[in-house]
Amino acid sequence: MLRGLTVLHQRKGSGFPGALPSVPKSSGPTLILDTCQRWICVLRTQEPIASTPGVDQFSGEDAYRFLLRVTTGLESRLQGETNIFGQVKQAWAPHGTHFPWLQRLFEDTKEIRAQHLADVGGPSYGRLVRRLLHPVSAPQGRHLLLVGAGELAQAVAPWLTGFHLHVLNRDATRAATLAQSLRQHGHHHLPITVVDPSDADAAWQKAHAVVLCIPFDADQDRRRIARLQQRSGDAPHPLVIHLGGAHSQAGPWSQVPGFHSLDDVFLLHQQESGARRSQLRRADHACQERARLRALGPSLSISHGWEDLASFAAWETEIADGHDTESETQYTDFVTTDLALT
Repeated sequence: MLRGLTVLHQRKGSGFPGALPSVPKSSGPTLILDTCQRWICVLRTQEPIASTPGVDQFSGEDAYRFLLRVTTGLESRLQGETNIFGQVKQAWAPHGTHFPWLQRLFEDTKEIRAQHLADVGGPSYGRLVRRLLHPVSAPQGRHLLLVGAGELAQAVAPWLTGFHLHVLNRDATRAATLAQSLRQHGHHHLPITVVDPSDADAAWQKAHAVVLCIPFDADQDRRRIARLQQRSGDAPHPLVIHLGGAHSQAGPWSQVPGFHSLDDVFLLHQQESGARRSQLRRADHACQERARLRALGPSLSISHGWEDLASFAAWETEIADGHDTESETQYTDFVTTDLALT
């Protein structure tokens, strides 16, 4: 099943050169995942691929294990997050005809998450954004402008309670759908306004805080910053949280007072007591064992009690004999997502 499977991976961040590697020629179709945090190329090839600086390369069993680590959230900066799985499924599921092993990858991901990461996953970007918004969260009813209506905005929006929420998206229908979903799930005690794109200037100018769940865009960002600067002289500058990437990618936003990027979200995450490291360790080992079993062949049938098989005996003994550190037993109920900027 894994013969010829090759994965190329480049992580984006402060050291990202700005140019993605070219997709190598192969004997078949390729899968691409391109987000603000990573680039992944999956292909089948029996030919060696030249190495590229900054690009990780995996093959066979190691490639499948890496993909499992991605889809279970273990490769994300907020480890154990859930939204990356939905993002991968949305991008790759239509290609199952050419990559029949994808269904097994999705099944393995669900099982590993259910068995080892049930208390770690969820939308913690929203919780962390809520923490960053604390300086402007009182009094209740202040205006908060949420820009975007994709998966990330859907994950963050339920945490934005206590504000008069204004939802702005280039597709007003999607913004209205998000607002309706929030009202149906208990966000009816404060108003939610869907901003028509033609009224965007006024929404920017009266916002006490802005949360952007869209990619950085140099031309559009200059217009957005200009709108903020058109505020009346006595109006305080709003707190701005942009989830489109790191501070080094922010361009003109980095000069805006009160600006926060993903760097601030991750820093806050690091400062908090982490999710149980023992759970993450078990999930990582499960990815390794599942890849090893999948490498035996596509017809392998794995029961729900697969971790009790003899192949896991040594690992279970290792875990049972070990002791969690204090940091591993500390638990916070924050939940996490990965970026889906659409």
